Amino acid sequence: MVDIASIIPLNESFDIQTSITFNTTVLTDDSTAEQRVVNWQSPLRTFDIRKKLAKKSEIDDFIAFNNLTSGSELSFLYKDPSDYSATDAEEVYSSGIYTQGILLPVANGVRSEFQVIKHYTCGDNSHFRPITQPSGLVIKSGGVTVTNWTLGVNGKVTFDAPPTLGLTASFIFSVPVRFQEDEVNFRLTSHNEARSLYEIPGLILKEIREIPFYYPVDEIYSDLSIAFDIDFYFASTETPRANTEIIELSSGFEKRNQRADQLWMSQLGTKNKLPQSKLAKLLCFWLCAKGQGSRFDYLDNQYSGSTYPARFNGNTLTYLRQSTQDLYQVSGLQLRQFKSGVVLQEGNGYGITGSVLPIARICQIARPDGVSLGFTTCDRDIVLSGGERYKANTAFDPTAKEANADLSVDNQEIKSILNSDDITDADLRAGVYSDAVITIGIVRYNSLPPSISDSIIEQVGVVGEITTTDTYYVMENLSKPAALLRQNASVKTSPICRYRFGDNKCTKNLTALTFNVEITAIKSERQFEIDGSIANGLLDFGEITFSSGDNDGITMGVLGYNTNIIELFLAPPKPAQVGDTLIAIAGCNKTWTVCNSTYSNGINFGGEPSFGNFMPGNDFLLHGPKSS
Repeated sequence: MVDIASIIPLNESFDIQTSITFNTTVLTDDSTAEQRVVNWQSPLRTFDIRKKLAKKSEIDDFIAFNNLTSGSELSFLYKDPSDYSATDAEEVYSSGIYTQGILLPVANGVRSEFQVIKHYTCGDNSHFRPITQPSGLVIKSGGVTVTNWTLGVNGKVTFDAPPTLGLTASFIFSVPVRFQEDEVNFRLTSHNEARSLYEIPGLILKEIREIPFYYPVDEIYSDLSIAFDIDFYFASTETPRANTEIIELSSGFEKRNQRADQLWMSQLGTKNKLPQSKLAKLLCFWLCAKGQGSRFDYLDNQYSGSTYPARFNGNTLTYLRQSTQDLYQVSGLQLRQFKSGVVLQEGNGYGITGSVLPIARICQIARPDGVSLGFTTCDRDIVLSGGERYKANTAFDPTAKEANADLSVDNQEIKSILNSDDITDADLRAGVYSDAVITIGIVRYNSLPPSISDSIIEQVGVVGEITTTDTYYVMENLSKPAALLRQNASVKTSPICRYRFGDNKCTKNLTALTFNVEITAIKSERQFEIDGSIANGLLDFGEITFSSGDNDGITMGVLGYNTNIIELFLAPPKPAQVGDTLIAIAGCNKTWTVCNSTYSNGINFGGEPSFGNFMPGNDFLLHGPKSS
């Protein structure tokens, strides 16, 4: 992965605005009670790079690098000037607030593989940031520098012998990012014969998630048990806000009802020239609180002089590195105060108790062939205590569930990316997921159950309609009653048999009509020659299942068979090869003639042929008079 600084030095002449965003949802009722759902353990960062007076050579460098990365397609490394290092000793910013470089899991004399971690602590809460791109790594075991280790991919450290003492580390690190857009925008601001100057109004880099070797679980509590004492008081705005419901009547009278205690908001003033140490303290607060997750004590030094419980009122922290000096500007930070004390909900969200909920959805897709796949909305893989793994890098996005009290269909859609290791376009088109069972559950990712059946079950359904594009699929998750309602329950007369060949209504035993064959020649993508001596026409409207090769396990319908040449209705997902083995099953065109004469199964025919004492079918009734 290329380091952008090796090509474009982002020196002090650039303004860099950093945004750190969590995904935390606040659930409220009509009072001041609330429950906060922490959907992500780790945030995502964006870096907005700006420069007012850029040389043409700098513009050329950005354009060349944008071409190198194919716009937003390829990722690269970027060193965040506001947070790029850790030390083996605790860097303390105030009492109870510090950072440290460590290796996890804890050394025990047995394990020899560890993950490089930057540990942020604020009061009772801790945030563990897996470092996937460290450099200059120095490791200490029990306070003594050790060198009997190697650094692998994504921050994985392997020791020659399992260490027994605690591991700390010093290092610097970069953030894997990509360009947010495919283009580079700039404009000419001045021009003369000597040189031209340009402005870069905003070139945004977006952090991408990488999969670490080990992902520890953060310690998340409802209260940080520490005071927010960074001086933002100058030019702060206090906003007391009532929560009054007004009902206006047609007569002009009205009814007013205060639904909750008064709500206070504090819009903190812009803080200029914030030094690195104060910004590091603010970052510890933000990362450990998960944005608007945990609350803390706030001293209202501008109005009342009292201390109240509060939380951040938003999920994004934004600050600007000022180019002329290594100082920062923080603005737009809002606090939600609880002047009369916060009432914490217990058990209001998803059937799980607690005021701060570190929870995630998990989805299991169980195919009819016995294969089960697991996915999660969390920002890291979820491994249940019983061993079931739910992947985050192919995360699914469930829509809101449609639940209806009447007999109309209730369903849910699942959208996710196509992935060669999990769900592929070829499998979807081949019908591998037909009748698959989808189970969606909700779990605490800091206290995991043994299996999905022990989670809070949101829905159990079956796969309905599937649509795909080049990069993603949308899979309908039908509840079982909805799936039954979609079935055609009416029975119509027809000269064609309604049963599936060999099912429990047809009753034909297919053992003697099943053949193991091998492809001996390829005629086209849908036609190939097989060995054996199967009678002509016997495989018409039958099916084959590949038992080896690239299409192993895929079942395809047979259009026709003659002189050892099989022709399929559709080409298999991957080209068939000479030597591929097949399980071929005879077919039936569902007519009375084939059923009775070829298979001697007329007694179980599932149609109404139009002769004798049989009831005429729909085709017969709609047929015009015959010419004579």
